[in-house]
Amino acid sequence: MKRLILLVLFLLPLTAMAQEQHYPWILTGFGGGSRLCTVDGGCGGGLNTYAIGGSFGRYFTPRWGFEIEGLYSPADEIEPERFDDFTGVFFTPVLHHTRIWGGGAFLGKLATWDSGEFFIAIGFGGAVERLNETAPEGIFVQPPQDIGIKPGVCGGAGINWWFSQHWGIRPEARFYGLSEISFFRYTVGLSYKF
Repeated sequence: MKRLILLVLFLLPLTAMAQEQHYPWILTGFGGGSRLCTVDGGCGGGLNTYAIGGSFGRYFTPRWGFEIEGLYSPADEIEPERFDDFTGVFFTPVLHHTRIWGGGAFLGKLATWDSGEFFIAIGFGGAVERLNETAPEGIFVQPPQDIGIKPGVCGGAGINWWFSQHWGIRPEARFYGLSEISFFRYTVGLSYKF
């Protein structure tokens, strides 16, 4: 908690400085692909799925900015066939993963041009995952399992390409490193600056 308070106290003067310099706020909604790493398969044997989310932040110097973001990414994993002792049938259960990330990232511009910039992102946050197994009706499955909040870090790169004064497109790739529930996202976003 002390670290969070120190971070907020650190960011408040930077936000005030950004207000004096008139750096715009940037709101981005994004969607695209995601690869969820699993405990059994790691990232190489992970699950391909989709990700949707959004971010909100601003630059506080010509090169550095900060944003908060949230992300939702579900996936279905087909498990090996099993035999149910009670009903006497073979069945193939499906394990539904629901992963949610929330955190913040510092953005650093590495290159700029007339209509955009290339940036890197380094951040922190946490994710939760809910596992829910389904099977044909009448077959007992494990109860839903909630994996608690797992802290972690993220890093990636992207481009802000502004096609008008307020609107832009943002292709981006990020890796989220968390214990047990790491994942990648490769998305395209629509950004609005004001």
